[in-house]
Amino acid sequence: KLTIDELLKIGMGYGIGLALSAAGKKFTRIPASESPYSMEGLVLKPNTPQEKGNQWDIIHVSDPHVLVKDGKYHLWYTSFSWNEKANQSYLAISYATSDDGIHWTKHGHVLKPDLPWETARKEAHLGRPYVFWRNGRFAIFYDAVAPLQDSNPAHENAMGIGFATSSDGKTWTKAGEPVFVK
Repeated sequence: KLTIDELLKIGMGYGIGLALSAAGKKFTRIPASESPYSMEGLVLKPNTPQEKGNQWDIIHVSDPHVLVKDGKYHLWYTSFSWNEKANQSYLAISYATSDDGIHWTKHGHVLKPDLPWETARKEAHLGRPYVFWRNGRFAIFYDAVAPLQDSNPAHENAMGIGFATSSDGKTWTKAGEPVFVK
């Protein structure tokens, strides 16, 4: 059984990294000595999988979106999770904050697949957040499963773009339907 650090090193797990550039052309990962995990570039890693129970941020965390507001870094990202009762995995959006962009405090899931169009398939998921600040609130676009209501098998894997708003970046109010379906 491999640890999460071993999974990350061999590319079987995904973490979120940080690379810096003076001119925006050539980027360099932060050195292991600056990483909270002593791994070059790594600033956020998955939680260690447990033997049983509901779990979040396991195996991989990915698709980061960072917004700096009022001197604080806000990070939303895709999180691989497990629902023991349903005996299935799902993807959700989790949230973390940081004062320096390197050391993060995780706050858990903030958006889970729970609308009918997001859960139409057994392996429900949503992710790849894009967050912005507008009119005194956070707004987010995210993708999710959105099967089209027809019998064409090619439409089975259709994706929809969801939209939600929040005053604090943690508690979101979703639009009831996708704003775009492909």
